[in-house]
Amino acid sequence: MTTNLDYEFDLPEHERDNRKPARPGIITAEKKRPKTAQDYEAKIASALHTAMKSTAESEATVADAAAIIRYGPKLAEKAGDLANHDPRVRKAIDLITAPDNPYLAMAMAAIPLVVQIARNHETKADTEVSSRELRIPFLKSKKNPEGRKFRLRFGIRVRNKWLRSMTEDPRILARDVFSDPEIKKALEDRDIRVAL
Repeated sequence: MTTNLDYEFDLPEHERDNRKPARPGIITAEKKRPKTAQDYEAKIASALHTAMKSTAESEATVADAAAIIRYGPKLAEKAGDLANHDPRVRKAIDLITAPDNPYLAMAMAAIPLVVQIARNHETKADTEVSSRELRIPFLKSKKNPEGRKFRLRFGIRVRNKWLRSMTEDPRILARDVFSDPEIKKALEDRDIRVAL
């Protein structure tokens, strides 16, 4: 007499979905990561999220947002692993991502203003340059009784597309700001005239 010991049975659905394979392989291997690595991954992911939002808002930098979405998670994970390994990296990430860092907050507030002013004064073409004559009074001579003069030539151009995306066309910016009723009234109350 023989007995067939092959049984087939189904696990309840809630157990079937939660069970882990007996032999983890390449596909199913899970790597336990330290809490420090996970915490710093989250900090980098948050910074990348902020960058992604600002780049997604401009047509000129929307491809940058796509790159952050595609490659950012792996960067955040590896940055977290590196932070777990190196205390200097942890310090750098803390400095960059700290919401209460007054130096970073001031720099983030100053960058758009500086870049917008540079764009307001950029030259129209690469060949167009501004020039300024400077006089050095202590280099007076019989030939140059007023002092020696030399001309500085320079051109301003905001070429970086990320920085440029922070700015607006100067004419549109001026129109938007100076057509705001509250700003108009405040300027009129102080007797400030705008050349528009």
